[in-house]
Amino acid sequence: MEDGIDLVTIIKGVNFYRRAKYHDYVSDYIPLVPSEFRQATEEYRWLTIATSPVMLSTMEDGKIVRGLAGIPSEGPVLFVGYHMLLGLELAPMLSTFDTFRVFGAVPVSGSYFYKLMSSKSHILLYPGGMREALHRKGEEYKLFWPESSEFIRMAARFGAKIVPFGVVGEDDIGQVWA
Repeated sequence: MEDGIDLVTIIKGVNFYRRAKYHDYVSDYIPLVPSEFRQATEEYRWLTIATSPVMLSTMEDGKIVRGLAGIPSEGPVLFVGYHMLLGLELAPMLSTFDTFRVFGAVPVSGSYFYKLMSSKSHILLYPGGMREALHRKGEEYKLFWPESSEFIRMAARFGAKIVPFGVVGEDDIGQVWA
């Protein structure tokens, strides 16, 4: 094999690995190994440099701190956000090999959401989908969430901590470039 090619990562990224007769995104997931994490970090380095993100989180006592120390370590935890940066964070989804799949991304469905909640996972959900990433002029910072938010009911059923998140400034960058 060629240097720099990791067959296991490729198998994970194209959904070839199965623990049973039928593929199940939740039970077939294999956690990242350090080399996969390093590679993904390097691949998105340019985006991190270009956007210079500042992460803030809130501790249980209400204190806002720099970094992600306020994120609960025990699940289930539901991160609820909106697609930002014109959907640039979705670039890997356009290729056959899906980096997000290696990180544990699953298709949006009630059954997968239930399985993830049952296993006390940390779940990232964009209720507005691609519509939020591809908004029109005059729709800056507007949310496009479904009328029925069943994910909230299911998260409450499992006692999940809900962590809303967002970005300030991503819609303004279009005005800077214009």
